[in-house]
Amino acid sequence: MEYCNAFIGKADMPTRAEVAEVLGPKVKLWDELIEWMNEKAGVSEQEWKGVVVKKYGWSLRLKKKGRNIIYLSPGKDCFMTSFV
Repeated sequence: MEYCNAFIGKADMPTRAEVAEVLGPKVKLWDELIEWMNEKAGVSEQEWKGVVVKKYGWSLRLKKKGRNIIYLSPGKDCFMTSFV
């Protein structure tokens, strides 16, 4: 299966409802990862970024002390995670 960001071309930052809709049942894993990173590693800052939205879509950055730690990129029924 080839991954593709679900929000390519979306002009505005995705809402919580939109993320839940595209992830489907995987939204539970998305939420658990965010919660775990906050509780265990103190990674509590969140920032949606859309860099060249028409080509790459939107990603949620989890940060600690202003530094990017994890990038979460939502796809259809899945998401990609990149650790820094």
